[in-house]
Amino acid sequence: MERNQYTELEQLPNIGPAIAGNLRRIGIAVPHDLVGRDPYGMYDDLCQATGTRHDPCVLDVFIAAVRFMAGEPATPWWAYTAERKAALVSRNPHGRKAKDTGMPNIAYVQSALQHHYQNASRLDARIHLHAKYSTNQQGFHAWVFECLRLPSTCRVLEVGCGSGRLWLENRHRLPAGWDLTLSDLSAGMLGEAQQHLSDCGHPLQFLVSDAQALPFADHCFEAIIANHMLYHVPNRAAAYREFRRVLKSSGRLYAATISRSNMHELDELVNVFRPSHSQGHETGSRISDRRLSTGFNLEHGASELAQWFSSVTLHRYDDALVVPEAEPLVEYVRSTGYLQEDALAKFQRHVEAIIERHGPIRISKAIGMFEASQPSASYGEG
Repeated sequence: MERNQYTELEQLPNIGPAIAGNLRRIGIAVPHDLVGRDPYGMYDDLCQATGTRHDPCVLDVFIAAVRFMAGEPATPWWAYTAERKAALVSRNPHGRKAKDTGMPNIAYVQSALQHHYQNASRLDARIHLHAKYSTNQQGFHAWVFECLRLPSTCRVLEVGCGSGRLWLENRHRLPAGWDLTLSDLSAGMLGEAQQHLSDCGHPLQFLVSDAQALPFADHCFEAIIANHMLYHVPNRAAAYREFRRVLKSSGRLYAATISRSNMHELDELVNVFRPSHSQGHETGSRISDRRLSTGFNLEHGASELAQWFSSVTLHRYDDALVVPEAEPLVEYVRSTGYLQEDALAKFQRHVEAIIERHGPIRISKAIGMFEASQPSASYGEG
C-alpha cells in the first residue's frame, strides 16, 4: 500500500488507539501531517500538553511513524530505541533535565539532513528548474563568483559545497593562486562534487566535515563560502564560532540565502494540497528554518551575523522564474518531499490547468548573499 493511501493514523504501523490519541492531541490528525515533522519535538509537545513525562518508548513510536511516512520501510518501533538513546545523550550530555529551548534536536536534524542529501538527486532537480527558467541570464553562481573580493593568492573553504556547482560553472575563472577546500556533511554529495570537478584543471581538496566542528587550524583561511546551507545548521552559534576561529583576521564570510517569501507563488500552489500549511502561521521543516522569523534568511541574517562579525553587507541578486510547463515544477516539489505521489498528481493537473488558462507561471525570487568581515578586512576595497 502506498503512503498516500493511508487516511487514518491507526492504519500506520506501530500506531494503536492510544498513540493515535496522543498524536491528535498535538495537532496531528492524519498521516500526512507526519511528513517533515521532528519526532523529538512532537514528544516534547506531548509532554507539555499533558503535563507529564511520557515513557520514552512513545518517542520511539513517533520516530518510526515519521520515518515510515518519509518513505522508509515499516519497522518495529523498538528498532529505533538505540538511536533515540544516543540522540538524547547528544541533546543533554550531562544527564540534567532538559529545558525546552525551542531549538531543534541536533542529532535528529543531522540524521535527517544526511538522509535528505545522501546524494545530489534532490538538489539537481531544484537546480534544473532554476537553470532552465530563470530570467537573470547571468546565472547565480557566476554572480556569486563576481562578488568574491579576495586576493590572487589565498585559501578558500566552502562549507556545504553540495555537488560543487559554484566551482564547476566558474572553473575557467579560478585564479591559479587560490587554494580551494570543498566540504560537505554528506559523503555522497561530496563524492559527486569530486566527480563533477575531476577535470576542472585546478587542484581541489575535498573533505567530509560538519560546519559546527571544522577540522582546521586557527586562522588559516582568507574566505569561507556558505551558500544556501546555514538555514540547515541546527546550532549556528557553533558554526559562527568555528568560522571566526579558522578565518584570518582579514577574512570574509560569504553566505547566500533567500527571503522568507522566496518563491511564495509556488508555496501557494503547493499549499492547496497541504491544508495544514496554509493557515498563515510560521512553518519550518525538519531540516531548515529559512521560513521562520528567527531563521537564516534575508530578513534575519544580518542581525544574526552582526553578533559575530564587525561588518555585514547584503548583496541582492535580482531574478524570477517563468515556467511554461508543469513537469519541472512537479519534479521540484517531489524533491522537497512535501507531497506524496497522489497529491503530486493532483498538483500537476492543477498547474497544467493554470498554464492552459493563463500561460507560463511567474514565480518571484528573493535571493541575496551576506558578506561578513572582521575588523581588518580590506581586500578589493578602494
